[in-house]
Amino acid sequence: MLPLEVLIGEPAQERVGPLSSCGENTMARASTTEYTGVETATARSIGEWREVAGSRFVPLHVIGGPGFTGSIRWRIVEGTCLSEIAASAHRVLRTPALISPDDPKHYKITLQVEGTGLVAQDGRQSVLRPGDLAIYDTSRPYTLEFSGDVHCLVMAFPQDAFDVPESLIRRITAVRLSGDSGVGALISPFMRHLSENLDTLDGVAGMRILHSSLDLLTALVYAQLSEDQDHWGQTRQVEMRRLKLYIDAHLHEPDLNAVEVAKAHYMSVRQLQYLFRGEDLTVSGYIRSRRLEHCRMALSDPAQASLSILEIAQRWGFPDASHFSKVFRATYGITPRELRMARLGD
Repeated sequence: MLPLEVLIGEPAQERVGPLSSCGENTMARASTTEYTGVETATARSIGEWREVAGSRFVPLHVIGGPGFTGSIRWRIVEGTCLSEIAASAHRVLRTPALISPDDPKHYKITLQVEGTGLVAQDGRQSVLRPGDLAIYDTSRPYTLEFSGDVHCLVMAFPQDAFDVPESLIRRITAVRLSGDSGVGALISPFMRHLSENLDTLDGVAGMRILHSSLDLLTALVYAQLSEDQDHWGQTRQVEMRRLKLYIDAHLHEPDLNAVEVAKAHYMSVRQLQYLFRGEDLTVSGYIRSRRLEHCRMALSDPAQASLSILEIAQRWGFPDASHFSKVFRATYGITPRELRMARLGD
């Protein structure tokens, strides 16, 4: 089950909480109830809040002032934990020393419902006001800071549940995703309504709503990335040149495919495909087109006239003569033999 980071405060000192499941219950004096899949807990002091929250989040340093109070409502749907949190002023630090390579990798998206918050990660920080959203990654250090009372929705889910490459997520962690304009103006009210109706997320309907939520958040992330295109477009062009040079250097390998290219560049296949989609290409289509172009040049080259059509095809990654002839004709409107005869005269 997915761990839940609960935002808590602590007077004049720091506390660290262990990693555990969202549903584990370790309370003593604090009150808790369970209702139709939704769990709730309240605390009237930091001591109680530690018992409420101490076993439900990734390890954190938490700092706060006196007079702390807090409450949470949460439930888990298909491995995703949704929690509605109301708490006093506090600061949360996820430091490098608290992060283990064995920790499960999760993203968290927070919706600021009331109050003002600050989120910082990857050298960026943003102030969130009611309606704003932000994404951060639990596998890297981050800071959350609330100078007053806070009310927010936190949605925590495994990274592989989100259809956005990790390298792109890194570009927008701790970036304010506005809830009052563009795509955010559509998504923010939906997310707030979701936090107010956790008890409706049962069965198949709950799973569908969750999937719809992730789809909407994916749209929001890509909209933000599109706005930031000018900032990282040049970097993407450099990366694409590097990928294309690698492909050209390995065209002769019959097993060259998206998986091998991605592995060689320490990225996911999804990330690789996204980069190519930016140029209206597919990885397999680009590999095939480059192979065909080399074959076309070889078939037109008098210096390679002694090579058979099959030898040329195999040299450039086409082991099957029939398949090669079919895709060559589909691309150039002529068979390999007809091209060779037209260019070399035999």
